[in-house]
Amino acid sequence: MKSIKSKIISTTLLMLAIPALIIGLVGYNQAKQHLTELGQTNMKNGVKMAIQMINGLNDEVLKGHLSIDEAQEKVKTALIGPKNTDGTRTNTNKIDLGKNGYFFVLDEKGTELAHPSLEGKNVWNLKDQNGYYYIHDIVKKAKAGGGFTTYDWPLPNNEKQIAQKTTYSEVDPNWGWVISAGTYSTDFNKPANSILYVLIITLAITLIVGSIITYLFSKHLASPIKKLTLQMGELASGNLAIDDTNSKRKDEIGQLMNSMNYMKEKLRNMILSITKVSDHVTSQSEELTQYADEVGIGTTQIATTMQELSNGAEEQANSATTLLEKMSDFSETIMQVAIQGESVKESSGQMLRMTEQGGQDMQQSVQQMHVIDERIKQSLEMVKGLDHKTSQITDLVKVIKDISEQTNLLSLNAAIEAARAGEHGKGFAVVADEVRKLADQVTQSITNITAIVTDIQNESKQVVDTLEDGYQLVADGTKQINVTGTTFKNLKDTIENAGNLVENMAAAMFNVLDNTKEINESIDTIASVSEETAAGVEEVTATTEQSSSSMEEVAKSAKMLEEQATNLNSLIQQFKF
Repeated sequence: MKSIKSKIISTTLLMLAIPALIIGLVGYNQAKQHLTELGQTNMKNGVKMAIQMINGLNDEVLKGHLSIDEAQEKVKTALIGPKNTDGTRTNTNKIDLGKNGYFFVLDEKGTELAHPSLEGKNVWNLKDQNGYYYIHDIVKKAKAGGGFTTYDWPLPNNEKQIAQKTTYSEVDPNWGWVISAGTYSTDFNKPANSILYVLIITLAITLIVGSIITYLFSKHLASPIKKLTLQMGELASGNLAIDDTNSKRKDEIGQLMNSMNYMKEKLRNMILSITKVSDHVTSQSEELTQYADEVGIGTTQIATTMQELSNGAEEQANSATTLLEKMSDFSETIMQVAIQGESVKESSGQMLRMTEQGGQDMQQSVQQMHVIDERIKQSLEMVKGLDHKTSQITDLVKVIKDISEQTNLLSLNAAIEAARAGEHGKGFAVVADEVRKLADQVTQSITNITAIVTDIQNESKQVVDTLEDGYQLVADGTKQINVTGTTFKNLKDTIENAGNLVENMAAAMFNVLDNTKEINESIDTIASVSEETAAGVEEVTATTEQSSSSMEEVAKSAKMLEEQATNLNSLIQQFKF
């Protein structure tokens, strides 16, 4: 990877070199072009001067001062130089046609009339290495009023080296000579080469000086950037404990260094804040997980308790139904006892009437003592049966009392569990309170029934005792016939008392029957409430199970949060403060 320093140096050198090369090459080409034009102008002027010379000498010939040969030789000597013994001519021309430039004269058939080395030879069919018959073109352009011909020709001092040569030719109107002046392009462009050399030297100096200046400038720019790069690498690796970059620069690099210091400080503070938040999240997630586990355990316990309570409520409903059936049997028994009480009452009245009749009809007392004996015996059996029924009532009342106490206890437990269930158990708490009130009413009714049944049992016992006494009196009546009047009077009183007791017992039985109906209604209500309680318990159980499932999800989320917080702590620990 190229550094910014090398990029600045290479870019600056290109910016220096490219314009310099463009300017130098354009200047070189323009100088070369101007020198070529200047050389061509010199050749053209030289040819024009030669034609003027011919005009002057031709005038001398016409005047008879010179012969045509003398005049022509003077022209040849003036254009090229004197003729040597070997037929060549040494180029002594003072006209500047370049180092290798010279004049030569052709006729229209291509014969060299004057030439440094080819004078007298026909060069009409000469051609360059490209197959170009340049002599044809020279003569043609000369006849056309003058023109330049360019062709390739070996250098005079090195025939192996081919160079471009330019010749200007024009026809002399006096002698018909094709006056030509030719030279190599390198002779014209030689001064331009010095410009090229100066360009190369200037470019080299510019590049060297520019390289030094660019190196110092790039170092001035790249050093703080390199330092920033190293510090950014440290920051990227998590090292926030690096020192601040102190710089007095007021440019963009100084602003960048200050911004980097500010960013590092902000990043350090942010990481510290994230660390605190992460630690707090970890602690809170652990507490949340523990709390969710505890709530899950509590919810499970509540669900278990609610299931037990549901079973208890269902059992209570079944017990209430059974109790209702037993209370129906109990009501029928009470009804039978009441009917039998009426029968006893009627028998007591009949006994009283018979006693009164016995007092009036003393003579028939003996015959009817047997009847009285049987009646008293039946009454005694009926009263004993009544006593047995009341004992059954007492047993049923005890069962009802036990069920009422159990219902009260279940309602109390339900109220406690509803309180533990919170908002989900409010409705169930109201139902449990109603059950408890109904149980209290049943308990109060049972207490009243118990008192009534106890009174009935006591009075039944008194009736039994009285009837047994009456029976004994009747038994002794036959023996004590002499005291029949007194005995019948006592018997009348006893029977009247027994009648009153039986009447009271019958009234009490009807009262018990009414209370039994109320108990049946209460038990029916208890059964309905128990069913509602069971339904409410099932609903609370379902809600509790849903809450338990939700708490499991909360526990999972808390666990995931704890794991993510732990991962965040691991990432934060990669930073150095």
